[in-house]
Amino acid sequence: MSAGDPEEPHVLIIGAGIIGTILAHSLRANNIPFTLYERDAHISSRGQGWGISFHWALPTLLTLLPRHLHPLLHQSAIYPGPADVGITCVDARTLERRYNIPPQRRLNVRREQLRRLLLAELPVRWGKRVVSVHKDSESRVRAVFSDGSSACGTFLVGADGAGSMVRSLLLPDPKAGRLMQLPVRGVGFSLELPRWRVEPLLKAGGVIWMAVCEGGTYLWFSVLETPATPEGEFTVQMQLSWLWKSCGDDVPVGNEKRVQMVKRRVRGFAAELRDAIGCLTQDTVVAELRLADWSRCEWSNLGDRVALVGDAAHAMTMFRGEAANHGVADVMALVEGLKKVRAGQMEMGEMLATYEKDVRDRCKPAVLASRQACLDAHRLENVREGSPLLTRGLVTGKERTARL
Repeated sequence: MSAGDPEEPHVLIIGAGIIGTILAHSLRANNIPFTLYERDAHISSRGQGWGISFHWALPTLLTLLPRHLHPLLHQSAIYPGPADVGITCVDARTLERRYNIPPQRRLNVRREQLRRLLLAELPVRWGKRVVSVHKDSESRVRAVFSDGSSACGTFLVGADGAGSMVRSLLLPDPKAGRLMQLPVRGVGFSLELPRWRVEPLLKAGGVIWMAVCEGGTYLWFSVLETPATPEGEFTVQMQLSWLWKSCGDDVPVGNEKRVQMVKRRVRGFAAELRDAIGCLTQDTVVAELRLADWSRCEWSNLGDRVALVGDAAHAMTMFRGEAANHGVADVMALVEGLKKVRAGQMEMGEMLATYEKDVRDRCKPAVLASRQACLDAHRLENVREGSPLLTRGLVTGKERTARL
C-alpha cells in the first residue's frame, strides 16, 4: 500500500489494563475501529492493585482521553490534583530527611479503581488468553486464543503487561522475551491505620516518600485513602524490598511466613514506622513483587502488522515511577501514526519504523535508569546526588545507568 492509498485499520488490542484501556478510548475518540481482549475471566479477577503516578506524561494523557472522561481521573485520585508533589527520601532508622526530590506536577491514582472506571464504557472480550499471533494475509493479522477462538484485524497491539505473551510470540526465541530478575526481592501490602499512627509518617515525608537503610533494605510509603472524618482510618500502601544474596533472601511461601518476615526485616526501623508495620496481621495480604525488567525494546512486527505498548514493550521496575508515563507516550505515538496511515499520509511500515525507533530511543534508557535506581535503593552508599533514584522525568543521559 502506498501513501495516498488510505487503509482503514481495525485494531486488535490484547490486554485491558490501564494502557490498553487508554489506547481503546483514544482509538474510539478518533473513530478507529478496535476490539479489546483480556485474559482475565472478568473485571474482578485482579486484586486491589497499587497506586500509580502520572507526571511528565499527564498533559499527554489528558489529550488522549476524551474530555468527558477527565473526571474519572479525579475520581480515582488519591488526593485532589493534579498537584505539585515532591518526594522525600528519609532514613528508615530515624525518619530524618536525607534528600528531597523537587516537586513535580503529578496525579497519583488508584490503579484498579481507574481501570474499572475506564472499562465501564468499553466492550471487552473477557477470558481471551492469546496463544498465537500470525499474519493471516498481506494486510491481516490473526490472534488465536486458548479457548480455540480467533480474531482477525488489520493491526494488533500487545498491551498485555510485563509478562507479555504477545512479546514472547514475536521473538525468534521466546526465552528472549523473558524478564530479567534483578538481585532484589520485595513484597507489598496495604494497611488501614488510625490517624494517630499515620500522622508521624505524614510528618516524615508527606503522602508519598521512600526510606533507605543500612543493610540493603528499602521502603516505599504512600497514602491510598484518606478518611472522611477525624475518626476514620487511612489506607496506606507500603512496598518493602531488600538485596538478594542467597536463597535465604527469597520471599517465603505462605502469607503467615511473609508477615513474620516483614516484621523481622523492619526491626531496625524508627519506632513510629516499625509499630505501624507491626499492625500487619495474618489476614493482611502480603504480595510478592517481582523486581525484573526487559531492556531489549525490540521485536518482530510480523510484516508491519503488530506493535507493543506499555510494559509489554519496556518492562521496568517501579523505582522511578515512570512505567505508566512511557505507556501513555507509546499510545500517543501509535495513535497519531495510525491516523496518518488511515489518511494515506504514511505507509504502515514507515509508521511502525518511526514508532519502534521512538520506543527504543525513549524507553531503553528509561529501563536502565530504573534498574540502576532499584540497585541504588538497596546500597546506601549509592543513595546520593546523580542517582536515578533521586531524579524524576525523562532520562537525559546524566543519570547513571546499569547493565547486569
